[in-house]
Amino acid sequence: MKPRSSLCCVVLSIGWLSFACTPVPDAQNSTLASEESDDPSRDDSSASPDTTTAQQLNEIQSALDVQNSAIEELRTLIQNQNTVLNELKKRSASRVPPKDIQSAGLEDEARVLLKDIQGKIQSGDAREAQKLMGRMAEKHSGTQLFKEKVVQDLKNELEVVGNRVTNEDLRPHIDKWYVDGHINVESGLTLLVFWERWCPHCKRELPKLNQIHDRYASRGLQLIGLTRMTRKGTDQEAMQFIQDYEVQYPTAKENGAIAKLFRVRGIPTAAVLKDGVVIWRGNLTDLADTIWPSWLEK
Repeated sequence: MKPRSSLCCVVLSIGWLSFACTPVPDAQNSTLASEESDDPSRDDSSASPDTTTAQQLNEIQSALDVQNSAIEELRTLIQNQNTVLNELKKRSASRVPPKDIQSAGLEDEARVLLKDIQGKIQSGDAREAQKLMGRMAEKHSGTQLFKEKVVQDLKNELEVVGNRVTNEDLRPHIDKWYVDGHINVESGLTLLVFWERWCPHCKRELPKLNQIHDRYASRGLQLIGLTRMTRKGTDQEAMQFIQDYEVQYPTAKENGAIAKLFRVRGIPTAAVLKDGVVIWRGNLTDLADTIWPSWLEK
């Protein structure tokens, strides 16, 4: 749309109509005008119709010039406003989300990672769980979830995975065997279980441990129970506990060094070693029963 051209056309049309509508002097008027022109007392200062029309056109042209100038200024103003608006859009698109929204997003990501980690532990893939925990520590260490005890305990347990353990790391710290046995973690598959007689969760896990021992001991699994006999427990109480729960697998009292080596914080907890390397660490309730055959076949 070209407002200046359109306005010019309208104004010129108005001017033409104004000119066309100017009355044409008739013969009588012409005679009168002639007589008046011969009158010496007649003032000739009055403008002719042509002069009046020219003045009107000049005034209209001047008005058009002012209007066109205003239109140009308005057009420039609109262009400037559009420039500012585009700049604001760019800034809005690249702006960092508010801190609370950003934090909420990190918390959600941390929850997804934790779920994946727990899934890997349940399936026996502690190595992959360890990698995921490292990613979580790197990117989500500032989240509230990462600071919670459940995550910190899990992180502590997974840090043991991949460590190599020898028989000499363990044997000197055995104080007494309650159920005869020996430790040989350097060959085959070994399950170490840490427990205490006063622990209700340990009591709940003992039937499952007996089943694992009965099912897989003949296929090469070495299961060893370890206790520190905390809370001033006596050997007699330990033996009575083992008898009450019909523990058949080797069980020993250790001086706490083995628990420290495997970073035991809570009980019951377990560690699985394959040819002297820790391949799994955690609570047996988090481990699928179907994993044992695959570990024994490797």
